[in-house]
Amino acid sequence: MGLFKNDKSIPFHVYLRDYFLSLEKADSSPSSVAWSSLKEIENGSRNNEEMAYYILEDIIYCSLSCTYIEQVLLAIKEAPALTIPIIEKYQADLDKHEQELAEQTYCHANYVQRFGNCEGCPHCANHGDLQELIFFWESGDLDFFKKLFLSMQTILNSLNFILQEYIPENINNNHLIDFEEILKYREFVVAYSDDKYEKSY
Repeated sequence: MGLFKNDKSIPFHVYLRDYFLSLEKADSSPSSVAWSSLKEIENGSRNNEEMAYYILEDIIYCSLSCTYIEQVLLAIKEAPALTIPIIEKYQADLDKHEQELAEQTYCHANYVQRFGNCEGCPHCANHGDLQELIFFWESGDLDFFKKLFLSMQTILNSLNFILQEYIPENINNNHLIDFEEILKYREFVVAYSDDKYEKSY
């Protein structure tokens, strides 16, 4: 049974926002898992430089993973009757796709670490998306990267719940999926995560 009654007047990002807030009540909430991951990196790093690189890699990996899940959600919107098969295919292809994302992550992280220099790699065409990160990397702003790490981890953790639990249980709402609605949801999670970060540091 779905979390909410189907109401065409309610935007999709509102459903997602309310579902996210319900997830946050659990001990293993999306944001709690993100904070645990950050603590693991902080405790396992030999110095701030190593910590920053691990955090950078994870930010890029999370961003790529979120984009992939968003593409799956948009595919479901186009063929809601195939919701379950689309999700099953996503799960079946996950290992292969994670390897591809790991390769892209490595190339993008090296590009940022080298302050925007790349001698040529298979993913040069997409390096442009990283320009904002280069500025903060050059300035050594670890606080910026920690905050971004937490928001990206929280978004990815929640999108996994949305794709594999919310969507199958609320198929009647899948026609409401829209890129702009997903963007609004992501903006809400970033604001939520940033607020939690500011209160903790």
